[in-house]
Amino acid sequence: MPTNKTPEIKTMVILHSALLFGQVLFITVASIVVFFSQTIDPVLADYSYELIVISLIAGLVSFMISKTVFQKKLNNIKQGQITIQEKVEYYRSASILRWAIIEAATLLTIVLFLLTQHYFIMAIASALIIIFFSKRPSLEMVAADLSIPQVEIQQMERPS
Repeated sequence: MPTNKTPEIKTMVILHSALLFGQVLFITVASIVVFFSQTIDPVLADYSYELIVISLIAGLVSFMISKTVFQKKLNNIKQGQITIQEKVEYYRSASILRWAIIEAATLLTIVLFLLTQHYFIMAIASALIIIFFSKRPSLEMVAADLSIPQVEIQQMERPS
């Protein structure tokens, strides 16, 4: 019975999970710090509404940029006359770039939450984490994005 994940897909899943875990851990620690530091005045509380707007813009812009960059790289991969192995490798690098862009906005938003202690900013960070989670790679997603059958990905030759 063939496995649903190739080593390349498993590697991408592990990397995605590690990046996701880091974001979840950071927002959890930030929430605990804010919850238990009621006596400490927020550093940028006077600018909380401006920073909410910055958080929203950072989230939206990072989502749009990550989507645009990923699609552009995906089109380049599809148009090239390269092997399936190379396509999957280029797909992995495009995915990592997409994740990095979303993660940067998430981390910025969590830092702004720590500085303002405004829970709406935490909600924005949580939404970005959910978006990041939705980009979790799978064999089906890779095959669909690259427009190649799943069987061909599963039967790729492994480098020696």
